[in-house]
Amino acid sequence: MSAASQKLLNKKSNGRYDESLIIKIVMLGKLKMNNQKKMLQSIVLLFFTFLLSACGDTSPFTVSPGSLTFSTQIGGIAPSSKTFTIKANQNDTAVPDISVTGDAIDLTNSYPTSCYGNSTVLDCRSDYERTLTVTVPVPDPDDLGVGTHTASILIQSSQHSVTLPVTYTVSAGTPAVSQVSPYVAVAGNTHTVTIRGGGFANFGTSIPIVTFGGTAGTNATLVNNSTITVDLPVLAAGAHAITVAGASVDFPSTTNLVVVADPGYTADSIPQTSPAYKIIYDDERKAIYTVNRLTTPQQIEKYTFNGSAWSSTPDATYALDGNGDAALSTDGATLLVVTNNDDKVYEVDPTTMTQIGTGTSVTTSFSDCTNDTCLDSVAITSDGFAAVLDSGQWQDFYIYDPSNSSVVSGYSYTSGNSKNFYYGVLQGSRSGNRIHVHTQASSNDIINIINKTVTGVSDGYARRALSGDGKVIATGSSVRKDSGSGYVSYAYLPYPDATALSLDGNTAYVLSLGVLKVFDISTATVAQIGSDISLPTVTGGAEIMTISIDGKTAFIAGATNIVVVPIP
Repeated sequence: MSAASQKLLNKKSNGRYDESLIIKIVMLGKLKMNNQKKMLQSIVLLFFTFLLSACGDTSPFTVSPGSLTFSTQIGGIAPSSKTFTIKANQNDTAVPDISVTGDAIDLTNSYPTSCYGNSTVLDCRSDYERTLTVTVPVPDPDDLGVGTHTASILIQSSQHSVTLPVTYTVSAGTPAVSQVSPYVAVAGNTHTVTIRGGGFANFGTSIPIVTFGGTAGTNATLVNNSTITVDLPVLAAGAHAITVAGASVDFPSTTNLVVVADPGYTADSIPQTSPAYKIIYDDERKAIYTVNRLTTPQQIEKYTFNGSAWSSTPDATYALDGNGDAALSTDGATLLVVTNNDDKVYEVDPTTMTQIGTGTSVTTSFSDCTNDTCLDSVAITSDGFAAVLDSGQWQDFYIYDPSNSSVVSGYSYTSGNSKNFYYGVLQGSRSGNRIHVHTQASSNDIINIINKTVTGVSDGYARRALSGDGKVIATGSSVRKDSGSGYVSYAYLPYPDATALSLDGNTAYVLSLGVLKVFDISTATVAQIGSDISLPTVTGGAEIMTISIDGKTAFIAGATNIVVVPIP
């Protein structure tokens, strides 16, 4: 007992202990015990504070890394997604909610809410312990444009909040001129061409100056950072170097426009032993290629014009390994061939029809390469690539780069628009700006190569005629134009056996009941131009047709003959 307590006990009142004094003694003892307890609690708290500061953050949760950065160039591939982690530091840490502001993050998808709060804006995975891993995707650079784009990710609970900054830099890329499509023209004629390259955003609001062999084109339009359209001047035959100027930077170019003399074709016919799957006219070499895959031997046959007549038998052939398809590359340098038995893309010299290299394998998602289930469809694109399609039920879309004979990994023309091209067939416009994909699904599709969008067109026609830029299409007897929000019918033609459209989409060529008819379709009031044009001989049915670049000659392949038909 303390001296103070003993002193209190020594005090008596009338020989008895004072009860109030006893109460004071008890209270004094409790006060001393409480002081000792508080001192002990302070020591423990100080120890744990020291321990937590030594071992990590004392906040309910931490976010790592502290920021995310992305970079690419306009017209390129969107950078791969990145992740950040949310780590709980306390047993009673509340699950945070996540919200996003800004344009640097792709918010087009939604996700389950099982990982955190009520957020569905980003995908996350939990390790069921203390860590959430959150995936952050970014948009296609063409959807944002050149510049530095930002976003903020707010991770917040009732206990704590953290803001994660995101920076996405989209540059104009290296200035260059890489492609012109179509790459060929006929002397004395003019049409619109597409110039592809990079760094065109440097023009800002200025109008590009595009020259061909020193002669300026007209109506130049800056479409986006990688695309300019321009009307050709009237040029003489020869190779004309293309230059782009008018901005603060130089645009290196080794690209030429090939201008050929008017061949002056007369009506002619070439015997065919079987119906052709596709007919290709090569304006530069004055040659016809037919893809014969419906009967054996399955091969590509080449016929050439010698200055006065067409060869009556193939000058050269290229054997197909099973069903196949072919298309001239964007620059006309090679014939790109796909075959469905070995899943390869081959490059063939269009002059000699000899194979260049050993071909490039494409790993498809469909393992059975019989019955038209693997690679058998190809179309060129205006950016110098080629679209290749696996025609199986669950088929894939591949991009082939002729410049290095490789399949481009991660590149997509559909900009996140996932499509099931169910048993599809590709058909490209002459410029390569748009591709038609016929499917056995409820809707066919038009892929816009320039802005990477997909437009559905509900009809059942396997083959369409496309204008040079693909903005006008003919499906059966219906003519449709791109209204900006879809393809709408605006004119009708006689029911055709085969159809082709001019580069500008203002003229339709219709084979009907054995004669060729030409129509002005520039307005909804369709008018026939001139009289019916007789064919030099019967074609034998199953006709397909293509038109020369100047619209002055039709090439029609049937079951028994190919016919060459001049158009007045």
